[in-house]
Amino acid sequence: MTRNVLGALALALAAALALGACTPAPDDDVPEVTPTFKRTVPAWDFPETVPSIAPDGKRMNCNVEMTFCFEDLPGAMPLRTPFPPDPAMTERLADRRLSREEYEAQFLDYTACLTEFGLGFDVWDMSAPMISHGLHSVGNDWTTEAYRAETFCGDTYWQPVSHHWQAFEMPQPHLEEDVEHLLACMTEAGMTPVITAVPDDGPERALARHDLFEQGDKATSAGEVSQSVWDSCVEGTPSSIAEAAEQKENDS
Repeated sequence: MTRNVLGALALALAAALALGACTPAPDDDVPEVTPTFKRTVPAWDFPETVPSIAPDGKRMNCNVEMTFCFEDLPGAMPLRTPFPPDPAMTERLADRRLSREEYEAQFLDYTACLTEFGLGFDVWDMSAPMISHGLHSVGNDWTTEAYRAETFCGDTYWQPVSHHWQAFEMPQPHLEEDVEHLLACMTEAGMTPVITAVPDDGPERALARHDLFEQGDKATSAGEVSQSVWDSCVEGTPSSIAEAAEQKENDS
C-alpha cells in the first residue's frame, strides 16, 4: 500500500471520527411512542388575500384586514390558516402554565404523529431544558404530502407548546425590569395596567409582560393612546435596549 493511500485512509478516518464527535448520540431514555394510525391530514386552508403593491414596487399579498403582507413570489406557499390544535394540547395550555411532565407528554404526542406518517426525527436529549431534537428533511415543496403532514403534526401537537415553553417557562433576562418599566410608562401615559405589581415567579413575570404588551397594542388600535407613546414604552424596556445594543454591536 503506497504512502498516498495510507495518508488518504488516515484523513478519512480522522474525518469520520470528527463527524461522530460533532453529531449527538440519540437519547436512549426516550419513551417509545405508539402511533394510532387514525390520523388524517386535512387539506390546506388558504384564506382570502388582497393583492397589494409595496412602496418599493414589489407585488404583495395581504390578509383581508391588511395587518399582514408577504411578497408574492412564484411557487411560494400562499398565506395559510394553521391546522387546529389537538384538544389535549389545548387543555394543557388552558391555565397558561406548563409543567415539565406536560411539556414532555406533548412532545411524545408530537413524535407519535410524525411516526404515524413515516416522518423521521432524532431525539438527542430528552432531559435538556428544551428537548433537543431534529427532524429529517422533507424538502421545501409545500405541495408534497410529507410537507403537509409535517406541518400538520407541528401545528396540531407541538408548535404552540414549544413556543409557550420557550417564551414563558424558560428563564429570561430583564423580566422584572421590563414589567416595572411598563407599569410606570403605561401609568404615565394614562393607561390602567392590567397588572398591578411585579409577580415573584419567573414564568408569571413573563406572562405579565405579555399581558401588558397585549394591552398596549389593543389600546393603540382603539385609539386610546398614540402609537408613538406606546412605541416609546416598548423601546424603553431593558430587554429592548439590550437587544438593540447587541444588534448594533453585531452590525459594527
